[in-house]
Amino acid sequence: MAVWGLAASFVCTACVPFHVSGVALHTRDVRPVVVESVKAENYGAFSCPAFDREGKRLAVYDSGLNRLRILRSADLAELASLEPARRPRRLGFSPSGRFLVIEAHPGWIDDYLGGKGIGAPRAAIDSPAALRDDIQRATIWDLKTGRMIADLCSDTISTRPPQGGWLWARRWAIVPGYRSAALLEAHFSPDETEFSLLAWNGVRQRWDVRTWMRLADLPPPVFWAGLHASAPASATRSADGRWILLQSPGFPTLYLWDTRTDDLRPLMKEHLTRLPVQAISSDGRRVVVVGNQGMSPVVRSWGFLEEKERPLEELKFGLMQGHPRLRGEGVALSPDGQFLAAALLDQEVAMFATILITGFELTRSDLCLWRVDDGRLLVTVSLEDLSEGMATGPLQGLDLVFSPDGTTLAVCGRMVRIYRVSELVRSP
Repeated sequence: MAVWGLAASFVCTACVPFHVSGVALHTRDVRPVVVESVKAENYGAFSCPAFDREGKRLAVYDSGLNRLRILRSADLAELASLEPARRPRRLGFSPSGRFLVIEAHPGWIDDYLGGKGIGAPRAAIDSPAALRDDIQRATIWDLKTGRMIADLCSDTISTRPPQGGWLWARRWAIVPGYRSAALLEAHFSPDETEFSLLAWNGVRQRWDVRTWMRLADLPPPVFWAGLHASAPASATRSADGRWILLQSPGFPTLYLWDTRTDDLRPLMKEHLTRLPVQAISSDGRRVVVVGNQGMSPVVRSWGFLEEKERPLEELKFGLMQGHPRLRGEGVALSPDGQFLAAALLDQEVAMFATILITGFELTRSDLCLWRVDDGRLLVTVSLEDLSEGMATGPLQGLDLVFSPDGTTLAVCGRMVRIYRVSELVRSP
């Protein structure tokens, strides 16, 4: 019936469809859902999912209510919630699950995503308020006591000439490229006695968790100065804390840092743009990178110890391959490095020309799962109901995360949805 309805609409509107991509309309699979939440209120969305170590709790940000929510993963019932001071860009539980680390966006991104700041008076770019607003920071939520430990911020500032127009941020104008205080990564020590931030200049800032007093900083590793004049823009730590992936637009390649030995190994020779986001398996053996190569999004997968790339089936994008919106947060690698999941949003399937010399396009959004060993595409599931009505782009979209034991996959958009991996990979 849907096909006849679509054909009737072509006749009534004088539309003539023509195929523009290699994305087939009939290859989707149907898989059962373990549990699903209600839709986010106020046209909002869920993002930044993070499981605790046991996989029993799931932390998410609900933009519709502007709340951080701790959900029981078995039924997605709310256990606790909190209004954050800033919109989070990444969440993470401490090893015991007592603390939630909230890594926040800088002020201008926070306001852009929240629709705030338009028409606000402009303050001097060097004012103390504007300076503080552009610094990235982490907030710690003690889930046992409800206490908030705020403003653990990257206090190493670099300035350079402005690179663009004004952007509004909390009533102060921030010029992109003018000031940088990037917080690359934040984590607790395994015994939760110490909390650390990795700043853009390689300095590891430390706090005593028992008193939250600042400890002496650790200097950057010896290799840091030789990387590049441009500071790293992203860092991803493995679950065991040993391995860190480093990348930025200025780097000629991607590097894997062994924090136990301070050994640095190059990985990727090609240059990817749009600040790629990476994923790494728990043992550091598998690495996945998401970025742009030319005008097309790309996902690259490596077996690091084998020092070879692992190509993925049907993962070539471009104008004739759907050209989906692909974000790093929408790609997840299972902890054992066996499976890779990706949310391919707004893939162009066909264009329609009308008698009015106008046109519109038919798009689709899918969840795809690959087996990394042989690069085989295992399943394609529709994500239309999770992305319907959402604004998507480099800063917004659907977020994915595997549970620590790799048995479930959480997908966040207009709703929170959890799949069992065994159901996703089974043969139909």
